[in-house]
Amino acid sequence: MHEKKPVPERLALHVKLHANTINILNTLTDSLWWDELKVVYLYDIASAKALSKFLVPGWITLLAVVSGSIKFAESSSSAEICAGDIYAVPGSAEVDSLSGLHRIWLVSCTAEFAVSSRIVRFGAGYMEIFARQQSPVLAVNGKELRHVVSLLRLLKKKIGCRHAVFKDEMVLLYFNMIVYEYIDLRYKYGKNRAILHYRNDKIVMDFIGLVQQNSPRHHNVKFYADCLFVSSGHLGKAVKAVLGISAKRFIEMAVLSEAYLLLADTQLSVSELAEQLNFDSPAAFSGFFKKNTRLSPTQYRLSLKF
Repeated sequence: MHEKKPVPERLALHVKLHANTINILNTLTDSLWWDELKVVYLYDIASAKALSKFLVPGWITLLAVVSGSIKFAESSSSAEICAGDIYAVPGSAEVDSLSGLHRIWLVSCTAEFAVSSRIVRFGAGYMEIFARQQSPVLAVNGKELRHVVSLLRLLKKKIGCRHAVFKDEMVLLYFNMIVYEYIDLRYKYGKNRAILHYRNDKIVMDFIGLVQQNSPRHHNVKFYADCLFVSSGHLGKAVKAVLGISAKRFIEMAVLSEAYLLLADTQLSVSELAEQLNFDSPAAFSGFFKKNTRLSPTQYRLSLKF
């Protein structure tokens, strides 16, 4: 019989580090999909109260109604959603009443999930659907509804799959595809609808555009407030009211999104990356990254190789 050769110490350490990294990533991913993103198929909902349980306060929610109708009420308006409609539910809307046999697909997520899913990189126009403002009801055709529903099914299936290779990448891909489809349909069916924009909405949309352009160099809320000729306090309140997260947190998630992309470039050292993102030192960047991901930059890079 052949004796097993001992595993070299350096290789054993590498394997252990990789295993620990994968365990951390699995824990984070499973927690993220359950805690920050939900896809639900609802059949024959009994009451408005029952449906309301799936509309988490502060979350971003998109509905696709296959059958039945739902009436939403806000302080200054109402909206009725019928079979064949797609609707981004405003943060202040409440379910008023239901009628018919309901078959509804619902996808909802936290604002932080939306930001950290690279959405911020696509500008203010893309983020506008997540603002808590009045949204048009999109009466789409049958083919378009079936396509959106098929994407929702795929997203739900992938979230529930425990051991899929590239699960997190595929979840983000399907999620972003759903958002892109909604944006396309909104431009097609909602372009002539009157959307009420308050001053805070305009400030926040301009803030998002500025963050997209400047987040690698500027991490301070005051910089963006000065650009918009408002106080830091006013900007913070506006962002919180419209997006549901603080201005500081939005900037942090934008910086984190940039860090993900830069870390994929193995030609860049962590020191160079920290300098590009305007951190005082590599240690400061590493601390920021680990605080937000529970992984060091090196561990995250290692995870990209597997």
